[in-house]
Amino acid sequence: MALAIGTKAGAFSFSDQTGKELKFPDDFNGPMAIFFLRHLGCPLCKAKIDELKIMQPRFARKGIRLVVVVQSTPKRAAEVHLKQSLPFMLVPDRERVLYQRFEVPRGGLKEFAAPAALMASIRATFKGHLHGKIEGDELQIPASFLLAADGSILFAHYGKDISDFGDVDELLAYA
Repeated sequence: MALAIGTKAGAFSFSDQTGKELKFPDDFNGPMAIFFLRHLGCPLCKAKIDELKIMQPRFARKGIRLVVVVQSTPKRAAEVHLKQSLPFMLVPDRERVLYQRFEVPRGGLKEFAAPAALMASIRATFKGHLHGKIEGDELQIPASFLLAADGSILFAHYGKDISDFGDVDELLAYA
């Protein structure tokens, strides 16, 4: 069952790419956007991270902390965060604790081989985002949420296929 707009996400904790333990909402002084990707070897995810890096100032102007959750190891998340100088948190979640907490489902062959996903994969590859080591579930569906400072869900998007991350402009419109 998907989390709905207007409901409370409740308190939760996680470790960022440095291993620092954070609690929401206690350690956040405002809203948080949280994107669930597959893993750091995924070309679609690499392209989304590049997009979010470019768009991060728009989140900052609205006082929104940006968090990206991946199924990669803490070591790999730390390496990518440092190498790419990411201006947002990269949260490793190999055990899928946050995915389960936010009820982000796993897809199947239909979601993996959807025409939109295949086209997005080709576009990502042409942009230089080659598939790397498989570090997570290739069938993981992406999702995105905007949480108010009190934990209320302002925006929720569950992908229709592995390439459907949700529209950042739409998410920001809810801030």
